[in-house]
Amino acid sequence: MARFDVTTVGESNLRLSVPAGERIAHAASLELNLAGTEANVVCAVAQLGHQCGWISALPNSPLGERAINGYSFSGLDMSAVKWVDDARMATLFVEYAVQPRPTQVFYDRKNSAFAQMTHHDIDWDYLLDTRLIHLTGITAALSESCEMMTFKIIKRAKEAEIPLSFDVNHRTKLWSTEKAQTVLHKILPDIDLLFCSKRDAITLFNAQGETREIIERLAGRFGTQHIVMSDGASGLYGWANGVVTHEPAVPVTIIDRIGAGDAMAAGVLHGWLNGDFLSGLRYGALAASCIMSQKGDVLLMNRSEFERLDANRDVKLSR
Repeated sequence: MARFDVTTVGESNLRLSVPAGERIAHAASLELNLAGTEANVVCAVAQLGHQCGWISALPNSPLGERAINGYSFSGLDMSAVKWVDDARMATLFVEYAVQPRPTQVFYDRKNSAFAQMTHHDIDWDYLLDTRLIHLTGITAALSESCEMMTFKIIKRAKEAEIPLSFDVNHRTKLWSTEKAQTVLHKILPDIDLLFCSKRDAITLFNAQGETREIIERLAGRFGTQHIVMSDGASGLYGWANGVVTHEPAVPVTIIDRIGAGDAMAAGVLHGWLNGDFLSGLRYGALAASCIMSQKGDVLLMNRSEFERLDANRDVKLSR
């Protein structure tokens, strides 16, 4: 039996933000949180009752310790994290806004401890002792060594017959659309469970048509067994066994939109790990809604609370 249900490799960032109505250029203070798509996913999956492991590289400093302290509540295993002396901690700045201005994210993550990782830094016995490996396009975009590391992980996973989950997560501020297209066309044929927003499908794969048509074309193009496509307020679309299923979005009053895609992926993985991909779509829609109703990138909800909410979605007051 595998030690873990899900393992992943990814970067943690310090997230420094100002609330809507304030501008970073004139800010007197910044709120500190953590951000990191892979860690966000496995922290949420761990809270939903699964054993999860995270591989990363952190500076051997209080900044690196902040990441460990921030994730430890979830039960996530971090024993394979590499500690690097005299290294940088990746940082991103968020300027929240309301219409007509969009929320802006500014990255400061070049030459971070993680961006300098190579496949030689990975504890392969740890990473491969799992039922599923989850990766994202963000890691591949960070540096040449991270790109090569991503390809190596996929190769080792296929050799070990370990299923791969992959979230496209295209970030135009990290790499060009042309570069992303080149790399992703090499990666996606090896993926078993693919997460891709409708927007990314249009941008990266020149997909046109209704959402159902787009997801069918992606499945035919890459031969992917399971696909989850998010379409904003329209909800989620899932592809499995040649059938497209739609799961409506769960109504929410949005407090913080960032992290919704990661929570959605965690909900889907929760269903997939329990052998029920279609239930995973329902969990994914609920998890995305839940995280937008709270502050921060990591879903703060244990399994029993999540299951109660799933069973009683119309309850307005619990007492």
